[in-house]
Amino acid sequence: MSAISARTRRAPRPLAGALARLTARLEPDSELARVQRVWPALADVLPMSSEAEAASLREGILTLRCSASVYAQELHFLSADLLVALNGLLGEELVHTLRLRTGR
Repeated sequence: MSAISARTRRAPRPLAGALARLTARLEPDSELARVQRVWPALADVLPMSSEAEAASLREGILTLRCSASVYAQELHFLSADLLVALNGLLGEELVHTLRLRTGR
């Protein structure tokens, strides 16, 4: 190896940064995508939310698919708190109603 190429050779860079940039470009720019991006953070506030996933969002009505009916029922009881926390993470009141379904 010559002295010139040894000085200009770069060290390997982490792949995580490139993947994060690529993922950000490929994600759809929709309200549902915004909800899906912040949904995992709800588990810190309401651990039960990890048992559901955002399936659709139309006219402020968020449909959640829950892993079991017991979780759907519990999230129904917690819906007011969940809406406040979710809209807080979104930075605006995007969701006003939850619709809960079971099955993945």
